[in-house]
Amino acid sequence: MVKKILFGLLACVMMAAGYWFLLTGFSSLNQFRQIERVPPVPVVATMPGEVNLNGTALPTADDAMILSPNTKTPSLYYRYHIERKVRDSDGDTRWDTVSNKNYSVPFLLQDDTGQILIEAGSTPASLPLSHRHTEGDMRYSEYRIEPGQALFLLGYAVHKEQDRSMVVVFNRPGSYTPLISAYGENHERSSIAFTSLLQMLAGVAATASAIYLVCVLLSVHKTAVLLVLMSLVLMMLLAYQGLNLAREDVLDAVQNLQRAEWRGQAAITEILADAGVEWQGDWASLPSPDEWPLLSEQKQQRLLGIRHFLLASLWRTERLLSAWPERMFAADLKLPELMMTADELQTQQSLISDFQATRLNWWQALILVGFGMLVLWFAGKFGFRRVHLKRMIENLPTTPVQGVTYGLTEVSGKAILPTDSVLLRGPLTDRPCLSYIYRVEEKRRSGKKHKWVTIQLDSELHPFWLTDGESKAHVEVVPQDSEMIIRAPVSKIEGNLRYTETAIEPDAELYILGPALVAEARAELQIRSGDDNEPFIISDLSEQEVMLMKVQGGFAWLTASLVGGVMLALGVAGTWGSFGALPWLLCAAIPLLYLLVALGILMYNDLVFLRQRARKTLANIEVSLKKRSDLIPALETVAKTYLQHEQSVQSELAQLRTQLGKSDWSTEESNAFLQAESSLHAMLLARVEAYPDLKADETLRQLMHSLTRMEDEVSLMRVGHTLAIERYNTRRQQFPEVILAGAFGFGPLPA
Repeated sequence: MVKKILFGLLACVMMAAGYWFLLTGFSSLNQFRQIERVPPVPVVATMPGEVNLNGTALPTADDAMILSPNTKTPSLYYRYHIERKVRDSDGDTRWDTVSNKNYSVPFLLQDDTGQILIEAGSTPASLPLSHRHTEGDMRYSEYRIEPGQALFLLGYAVHKEQDRSMVVVFNRPGSYTPLISAYGENHERSSIAFTSLLQMLAGVAATASAIYLVCVLLSVHKTAVLLVLMSLVLMMLLAYQGLNLAREDVLDAVQNLQRAEWRGQAAITEILADAGVEWQGDWASLPSPDEWPLLSEQKQQRLLGIRHFLLASLWRTERLLSAWPERMFAADLKLPELMMTADELQTQQSLISDFQATRLNWWQALILVGFGMLVLWFAGKFGFRRVHLKRMIENLPTTPVQGVTYGLTEVSGKAILPTDSVLLRGPLTDRPCLSYIYRVEEKRRSGKKHKWVTIQLDSELHPFWLTDGESKAHVEVVPQDSEMIIRAPVSKIEGNLRYTETAIEPDAELYILGPALVAEARAELQIRSGDDNEPFIISDLSEQEVMLMKVQGGFAWLTASLVGGVMLALGVAGTWGSFGALPWLLCAAIPLLYLLVALGILMYNDLVFLRQRARKTLANIEVSLKKRSDLIPALETVAKTYLQHEQSVQSELAQLRTQLGKSDWSTEESNAFLQAESSLHAMLLARVEAYPDLKADETLRQLMHSLTRMEDEVSLMRVGHTLAIERYNTRRQQFPEVILAGAFGFGPLPA
């Protein structure tokens, strides 16, 4: 009960963490989209509001700088990071942050059109490492902005109250992400996009893990239930977040464009008013450049820069709204008509061709795509292998002991001591048992970690009988090379040693999955390890418990594989430069696609298993028939000696010997051969009774005994073959397996 409560709490925590990571990831993605929506603007055309600037950092005065702490370098901005080396008990070291602070003074950003004041404050900046040194266990790092350094800024421009000049700050609310970077806009966009993808991936992984824990808590063992539940939840979350991103993106972009247009109208009105030109804000009546000679060169540059900024903003907004599903939310929204001139249209085309969509860096794409493919493949491989065993248990009906047939079988019953056998004694408990495995392990430490290492392994695995208690029938079980799963093995710890006894006790109720093969010395079935790597499980758990134990590990691997598929899809979307809502809606379809492919693979493997099982039983009949290659000629030789005048017997023996030369046997041919052999056997028995000398021949008696035993052996195999064919033919006609059977050529097998 306590375990279930812990699993339930952990599932709730993982679900909450998954939702939070998805929200954070989409929030980061929205910040990245804000950068794309604000086009660069020259300094001279800066207007109040969100602004994207590129230029060179300069001091406001020769003495308006600060000295960095270690190198005493004159700087406009620096980040000072102090770390301490910490060593844990395992001997591993790490650097823990002691202090991480930003310092700055107001500085100028200059481009070809002018200068603007920047007040960075304590805004974190993305800068290369300028200096680092270590003293003892302390490490000191400096990240600096020095005069002449090229910068990319995304901030908020406001008018200074004193002289109405412009200053860029980073603490005003607005539709932007405060950024100061020495790496450029494209680098920052890629970094934010990569971070958002990792956050979203963490959300998908946490949510999928929560669903897995819920399935474990509810004892779900159906693969389809796990995959359907996981697919539906992930699809709904990703689709909801993708559509919500599209809606917020559209509203934010349109509102941002409207604010930019209003600010542009106000700035242009002010510029024209200074030249004595009245303008009412109608773009169609905006004076043409031919009338601009009335303006100073600087004001002409400002007016032209504002127009280009507005046109670029309009194009980026139209680009966003033209995509699907964003255009669903933009049906009732109207964009401003800026009335482009021929020259402006040409400039706009140039801006469009120069625009670079954000793409992940090659190493970022390699991490997501490469690692996603590895996780998808290897986790899927291990998961399908574990689930295949569970489905094998489902596909095999549990038979009563007296109904055990040749081939892989599933049976349950009570373990009893065979006649003329002696009970064993457990080495740890001294209790009577039928078989046991005794293990001694030693605890070996490495720092904080420790593991148990087997130093002794003893076993006494004697054959025992399995009976169902309803009849006197039993089947022999040879436990060598089996996987023994016992509910509560006895364990004892003394010092650094752990002793474990896993035993099969008399009258224990067992579930057994394993090959039922013909015993080597007699014509009867026994369950023992085969030669084809078929599973062989002996357990005192129920069939349901064994399936749950086997499938839970497989479910964990399938969950990891599904997350790998989503990682691959996110990496491909980032590589293509697609960071709108559509890629996330497509990623939402990945769980559904994975569900369809996974179930298709599992059903295909089921059909292959059932068909191979039927073919294997037929092949074993063929092997048994070929054993006659030595028996029939010897029988023919003996019969010729005593039955020279019995031409019919000799002819039938010769005919059987000829048929034994076949290399392939169909079901019909094996049935015909066995029928002819049975008739000959009856004839020989009649002749033996009629001829005393023949009846007394020891060689003939041994040959007849061998023939009888092999007939019984083949009879057992034929029952298993018939049931295997019936199971396969029934399964291939069910839906949806009938679709796979038709598509991949799983034809019916003759009974």
